[in-house]
Amino acid sequence: MHQFTPHTNEALIRGLSQILTVHEAAPLLGVSRSTFLSRVKAGAWPQPVYLSPRRPVWRMDDLVTFIENV
Repeated sequence: MHQFTPHTNEALIRGLSQILTVHEAAPLLGVSRSTFLSRVKAGAWPQPVYLSPRRPVWRMDDLVTFIENV
């Protein structure tokens, strides 16, 4: 019988730690979740990347760049 050994890929883990959900991204910008989403929808703030059709996430780099340029 084959024993499962988890594969750890440091680059993958590092990449996943650099994405934020709306619940993590909104406080970073100092706004509520609804304000954050309305400004994203209006195109005023960084757009999400979708992990699945109903799972938007934001790249930390995109948010940091946005904050630095505001």
